Amino acid sequence: MYENSRRTLEMTAFECIVDCGAEEIVEEELSDEFKVWSNPDHWPSGAVPVDGEEVVIDSGVNMMLDVDTALLYSLEINGRLTFKDNNVTEGEEPSNLTLSAG
Repeated sequence: MYENSRRTLEMTAFECIVDCGAEEIVEEELSDEFKVWSNPDHWPSGAVPVDGEEVVIDSGVNMMLDVDTALLYSLEINGRLTFKDNNVTEGEEPSNLTLSAG
């Protein structure tokens, strides 16, 4: 495809082991339907997350990241988060997506 294209994903995950005050997560079957990050209707608040927000992708939710995110305070993924595959035609440069969270 593109010999010089590069994609980087750096993640640090934290797991609470003893009495961290987190609520128990009830696993739900993953939806076959994608919700799109940039669509306000796909968020419980009715708005796309903004700088400083604590964001949770609930169990069962199949979310697709299609735009760069705001600088989130935190991101908890209990469902699935997929980065949109930006297929490009020959001669075009692939675009990158940035997820920013503390």
